[in-house]
Formats: sequence, structure tokens, C-alpha cells
Amino acid sequence: MSRILVPLDGSEFSEQALPYAFGIARRSGAEIHLVRVHTPPQVDWLAGGFAPMPLSVDAGFRDEDHAYLERMAEYTAMHVERPAHVALLNGAVAPALDAYVRTHGIDLVIMTTHGRTGLSRAWIGSVADALVRSVEVPVLLLRPRSTAGWTPAAIEHIVIPIDESDYSMEILGPALDLGRLTGARYTLLQIISPPLSLPAADAVALPIQFARAVELRVEAGERVEDLARRLRAQGHDVDTSIVIHGHVAHGILEQAVGLKADLIAMSTHGRRGIARFALGSVADKVVRGTSVPILLWKPPTPRTDHGNRADEQTADSLSCAL
Repeated sequence: MSRILVPLDGSEFSEQALPYAFGIARRSGAEIHLVRVHTPPQVDWLAGGFAPMPLSVDAGFRDEDHAYLERMAEYTAMHVERPAHVALLNGAVAPALDAYVRTHGIDLVIMTTHGRTGLSRAWIGSVADALVRSVEVPVLLLRPRSTAGWTPAAIEHIVIPIDESDYSMEILGPALDLGRLTGARYTLLQIISPPLSLPAADAVALPIQFARAVELRVEAGERVEDLARRLRAQGHDVDTSIVIHGHVAHGILEQAVGLKADLIAMSTHGRRGIARFALGSVADKVVRGTSVPILLWKPPTPRTDHGNRADEQTADSLSCAL
């Protein structure tokens, strides 16, 4: 890990990503890139509608943004040995950050999401949401806390939810890389939620469903324990947990709390269009429901021009992790 990007918007909440970046940078020697996206404000026409801010006025806002980044760079220099890189970008926020990640070889993005509660808790923030879907590097998402007396927790325990798919294993590499830097231990977690092929109200069906769940739990336990043994052979401190739960995402959220996780690490799909309203899936529901920091990675899009490239990428990822 050599380059960490921390997007800032001028708020104290966005700055809560900095202590996490400092800790990782001190251990890895990584460069920290502090980036803010400047979007020219608009002014109201008297007749209604909007018009771009005059360039002379907008220049003043740009100067303020530059000054803010320089202050954050000075603050960073107080905590890490290497000077921070600062950049003021233009345009739509998520695409501008995505382009910066690609052109500057960023290895990890650390950012906060909206700290909303109640009904609006379902939204993680449009910028974080879009960025997770587009970039092909891990993104560490943090839900902001009250700034009064807040200090980040050490990442000492990483819970990694997996299933029987190769896709879920893609997160192993990034999670292990981060855990090496922080000296973390790991828990490989699988939630067993068997398909309800029989009517739930059928008294005969329930024992059959439970028996099938127990079978799946035993099968998963053997598979996950085999993976844990291979990781332990590489020097990692790994535990396993196989849990039967009727809802996979809820099971992960409950276990993260019960296991006192400092971080959840998961692979995620980068879907768009109609599927945008389900980041897939389990990972999306976990992101939107957790207060625990979460490391997400959308694995690179599989290539199909040279044989079965998707299988090769999965094998490469696992070989790096193991």
C-alpha cells in the first residue's frame, strides 16, 4: 500500500477519516493524498432559475478551498513523516474522485459517509455510494461520530463475511493487507440462510428446513475451517464463525456487534441502473445498517478476451491472499 486518498469537503465530519489514514500511513509508509472537489456555486436570477457564479467571485471560493487543503496538509504533517499531496479538482464529485484514483495510482480510499439516523439512515451518501460502485480499489467507509472527544478505534479485529462463492473471497487480499499493518486478528464469518422451499406455516416443513440448515452449517464449517487453516499457516490469527440466520445481512450486522468487530470487510458488486437500488445485495444492506467501519472492494471487471479471465483473476487474488 503506497497511496491513500482522503476526500474532504471542508466539514469536521469528513476530517474524521484523517486519523485512520494517519495510522495506516505510519505503518505502511504510504503517501496521503488530500483532495477536495470544487464545484462552482450558482446564483439566483431575479426572474427565477440559476446562473453560474461570476468567475471573479468563484476565484475567491477556489482560493478558500486551496487554503483549506493547505491547512489540512499542515495538520497531516504533524502526524506522519511524509508530506501530504493536495489537489483541488473540478466537476461532479464522484467522477472527479474516480478519475483521480485511476490517474494517481491510489491503493486505498478512506472517507466518511453521511451520519444520518432514522428513516434517512438508509442512505450512505451519494458520493460514497457512487465511488464504491466505480473505483477498483478498496474503499474504507466510516460513519461520522460526534466530534466531541472522538478518537478512532484501533483496527484489531476484522470480520470477513464470506459464502461458498469465489466472488466473496475477493476481499481476502485487501483485508489481509490492512490487517498486517494493524496487527489485526480475523474472523471468517458465514451466515447460513437456507432457501425456504416449503411453506413456512407448514408444521412438517419447519423441522425439515431446520435439518437442512444444520447440514449446510456443517458443510460450511468444514469449508471455512479449511480456509482458516491455510491462512493460519501463513501466520494470520484467524477464527471462524458459522451462524444460522433467516436474513444474511442482519446476521452479519448482529455478529459484527457480538464479535466486537473493529472493521467489516466485504466484496461488493458495482451495479448501476435499476440494480443501483440494491448495491446488490447483502453488502449494500450491511453498509446501510452498520455503525462499524467497513472495507468494501469491487473487484475489477472480468476480462473475456483471453480465455476464462474471470477464473484467472479469482485464482490470482486467492493465491496472493494465501
